[in-house]
Amino acid sequence: MKKRSSQPKISQKDRFHMHIQNLKAKTEKDYLSFLGTEDWKEQLGELLERNKGELKKILEEMYDSDIAYLMEQVSVEKGRKILELVEGSRRGNILLECDKHIRDRLIEGLGEEDIKRIISDIESDLRADILEGLGEEKKGKVLSMLKPEMRVEATELLRYESGTAGSIMSTDYVSVGEGSTVNKAIKAVRELSRRGVEIYQVFVVDREGRYKGHITLQDLVLTRGHIKVEKVMRKELLEIPVGMDVEEVARIFSRYDFVSAPVVDEAGRLIGRITVDDVVDVIQEESTEDILKMGGLPGEETIHTPFIKAALRRTYWMMLDLPTEFLVGAVVKIFEPTLEKLVVLATFLPIVAGQGGNAGIQSISFIIRSLTLGDVQHKGEKIFIYRSFLMAITIGLLIATIASVVIFLFSKNIWLTLIMFLSMLFNNFSGILAGTLIPLILKKFKIDPAVASGIILTTITDVSGYFYVFIFAHIFMDKIIDVISLF
Repeated sequence: MKKRSSQPKISQKDRFHMHIQNLKAKTEKDYLSFLGTEDWKEQLGELLERNKGELKKILEEMYDSDIAYLMEQVSVEKGRKILELVEGSRRGNILLECDKHIRDRLIEGLGEEDIKRIISDIESDLRADILEGLGEEKKGKVLSMLKPEMRVEATELLRYESGTAGSIMSTDYVSVGEGSTVNKAIKAVRELSRRGVEIYQVFVVDREGRYKGHITLQDLVLTRGHIKVEKVMRKELLEIPVGMDVEEVARIFSRYDFVSAPVVDEAGRLIGRITVDDVVDVIQEESTEDILKMGGLPGEETIHTPFIKAALRRTYWMMLDLPTEFLVGAVVKIFEPTLEKLVVLATFLPIVAGQGGNAGIQSISFIIRSLTLGDVQHKGEKIFIYRSFLMAITIGLLIATIASVVIFLFSKNIWLTLIMFLSMLFNNFSGILAGTLIPLILKKFKIDPAVASGIILTTITDVSGYFYVFIFAHIFMDKIIDVISLF
């Protein structure tokens, strides 16, 4: 009898290690599928309790973003234990990869000395991001423990208003005077690079510190050392005013394909730089925030937001929308006699209001995107309003015609069909124009269009939709009074 070969049993530790080793070779689908199971959590928990040395080796092979993801999926206590196993110079970057709510909770349990060590190894703008999440008392203690130059940099960055270029800029950059040589610029690059800061170009300033141009690393390498930088510097980079809105900064980077750009104060003096990775974060945060706001959700809500806090915020927006529903009820009340005589109208009221709302949402999405990209500012509002006017007529006629054909096939009544055709046409027209004008008007009054547009549009399309149906039904009442049933 042939002896059956036995396969050696693989321990949880080895299985987890094998999974992590293959992460870089796995597709995103496979990776997310693995992390979506409970199996890896059990393996991770066992390594945390019994073999921290092995887990430490595994973490060394992982990307910072992957470690942050693991920390987000386990308890805060386990997350802190994982962080302790990571090399000190990586901890700050890992924390910054975590969701803000998780990061704040992780930092809460750390002592001032631990936080000081973590933020000392990262760039100035990232240091400010972590400090911003601390309470005032702890923030003051941590700041007092930093080196004087770090303390000054952090304090300076923290004073800039959130959402401005100053709030995302870094003070880690290389600058030299116009009369400096290429050799001096190269020396400055080496000094800052030893601190782990990525350098894309050297900024050139005059005697008052005003930005004049830049020289690329390629030009530095290819230019003789005794040549002055002013002779080889370039000037295509736009200076970013420190108070510029971050959305405008993102538009500039996108339009000109910048990797890095200088930030200047009111006097034109160089005070920092913004890099493309900062801008990518801004684009992601702003787009996510706008999508949530359009749905009536707070822009900062995530799965990690405390349940009660999220519920109360959602209730607030629902309460703002409640009066609009009463307005719809008021319209129905006014035309109650018409509805009593033509009960069949109740079948079509939601259709007319819903179609107008859908058309309006499309327009709002288009205009908010155009505002974000700067197209409205560049091409002017009139062309967008004119385009929406034509769009309203075209879509209104198409939708109203298609809906009317269906209604006539069911009702066999030309007058009822005419009422629905006119109601659908007018409400689609109202929805598209309202969806265009509301964001533009809100922008004029310095109100975020993504916040209030949805609620205002809902009010207009619901009220106008019901109103159109009832008013046209009232006009043609005598023609369709004999309609008892749709079928």
